[in-house]
Amino acid sequence: MEYHNWKDLDDYPIELLDRSTEPIALDTETAGFTSESNFVVYFSWAGKDIGSGAGPATTPNGMAFLEAICACKRPKICHALKIAELTFLKKTGIQLEGPYHDPILMHALLDPTHAGNHALKTLARELLSKPRDDEFVLQREQARWPKPIRNLNIPQAIMHPYSVADAEDALTLFYFFKRELEAREQWDLYLSLVEAELCYFRIDQAGVQLDRERLERVRVELETPISHLQERAFSIYGEFNINSPDQVVHALTKFFPLTERNEPTKTKDIGSLKTAHDVLVQWCDDPRMQVILAWKFLLSARKMLTTFYNHITPEGRGHPQYRTTLVTGRTSCAIIPLQGIPKQRTFIKEVNCGDSKLSKECAEAFRNVRAVITCLPGWVLVSNDFAQIEYRLAAHYSGSRRLIDRLCAGEDFHRITCELVFGEYHKELRVLIKIVNYGLLYGMGEESLCAIIRPHNANPTGILRRYEENLPEMRIFQANVERIARLRGYVQDPFGRRYFFDHTRPYLMVSHLCQGTAAGIKKIGLTRIDRILHGTGRLWDPSPYKSRCIADIHDDLVLEMVPEEIELIPELVTQMKTFPQFTVPFEIETAIGLNLLEMKECRTLDEMQTTVQKLLTV
Repeated sequence: MEYHNWKDLDDYPIELLDRSTEPIALDTETAGFTSESNFVVYFSWAGKDIGSGAGPATTPNGMAFLEAICACKRPKICHALKIAELTFLKKTGIQLEGPYHDPILMHALLDPTHAGNHALKTLARELLSKPRDDEFVLQREQARWPKPIRNLNIPQAIMHPYSVADAEDALTLFYFFKRELEAREQWDLYLSLVEAELCYFRIDQAGVQLDRERLERVRVELETPISHLQERAFSIYGEFNINSPDQVVHALTKFFPLTERNEPTKTKDIGSLKTAHDVLVQWCDDPRMQVILAWKFLLSARKMLTTFYNHITPEGRGHPQYRTTLVTGRTSCAIIPLQGIPKQRTFIKEVNCGDSKLSKECAEAFRNVRAVITCLPGWVLVSNDFAQIEYRLAAHYSGSRRLIDRLCAGEDFHRITCELVFGEYHKELRVLIKIVNYGLLYGMGEESLCAIIRPHNANPTGILRRYEENLPEMRIFQANVERIARLRGYVQDPFGRRYFFDHTRPYLMVSHLCQGTAAGIKKIGLTRIDRILHGTGRLWDPSPYKSRCIADIHDDLVLEMVPEEIELIPELVTQMKTFPQFTVPFEIETAIGLNLLEMKECRTLDEMQTTVQKLLTV
């Protein structure tokens, strides 16, 4: 194959590496486009004092220089650090030493809603005025070869200048973004995000233990409720393919008017009406729509389980790929979609299906997904959940002393608001208040909120009026956040992250602020845990402990722990919840089990140790 003829085209300035502390931009190209072929075959570098160049990792001199760059003490600039360079180099047998920088994380702070998803070539074209036509030349050449080996066959005349341009652009963007972040006083925030990114790299590498047999059993068990819902849907709408948005729209328009006011947005790929949950939920009080919502919900559960099954390693692990560049700073999870599993100790919300009985039936089937995530023999799972964190943050930002004082006294947010609105508290009223609290926090319109409340109460409009009369501070808070964002263009949290105003969706400002602040708290909590478990040394230093964080799910940080290290939990919890800059306390609910479904809540170290002993002696 042609890669055998790759040569060292540039001089390798290896003697200059230790003469400066200037950052070096490093970019790598792998053999192909599959996880098995993601080992480095070409690399490039750029630095203010050493110039730029590229070379093959397939020659002795090229590999020697690549290893020297990775081992030197200079800061390394890598675009997509966690997903690309750290992972690819590790697979090649090379440890990339820090400090580390990532222009993606920098740009995600400066322009979080960027349509190009912070891609290097897109940023080069937009911000550096470089056409980067070499990208299309490379892609045309790659298309001639199978994915596992596509880059091994690229002529060096194409690969070399393309690779050099990547490193040069990463270096230029780094300095450009650094000036912007310093001007906004966000440099320290950015550095904390880099530290969190390294924690997520450890999580990705550790992976979660998956019970293959239980996974297959849960998949089979889901087929019965899915089949029943399909039959009910066909009896109402006639037969159609629920995986086809066009066919779903055709079926639904028999009963639900998609008027100009209600018409969903067009999708870019198929040009048909969108049939996502946030569109369909406005009719969730109609039993005919409830069947569709429940059916779609369980189909997504089955799809998730199939994804789990397809990515189990021979060792029984599933390795997620966390991304931390969402608009609010929250994480998303590819490969193993852990963010899609239901929350720890609750059924799915009735907003998912519209009907409490149907929601409960779906939840019973879907919650078993949690049982698939287990731990190594002789270990336990420890779930540390930030309880009601976004509601607590809403109380903090509202400045309401009656809410803040009662939260500081240890009361439950939904109970507090229920008593303030209705003058009493019981199970049925808690269901209603949670729906309204959720809807207002996430900017749900009155029509959609009423549709969700109506199955529980014949007068949803009256409930909303009562809420606003007796708990006006929540609406005032919402209006103030929108007003500030409209005037200034953004609102900013105590960590320095900005949430930019969207003129088309002003109602999102409150949810972005509360979700984003919660995400910032969780990331700081994660880095504090990481410092305890792994020390404050380099990324590749051996850990003083065996226990490790293996997942970030919703508001949960999940650890896989050995019994003798359970005594660490109280200190980990304290580090996670200590944030004196906020007026409300943050509570961590700790639960321990052998899988994520069968978890026992523990409040004291004695309870934790007793629980672990019982679990491991059964």
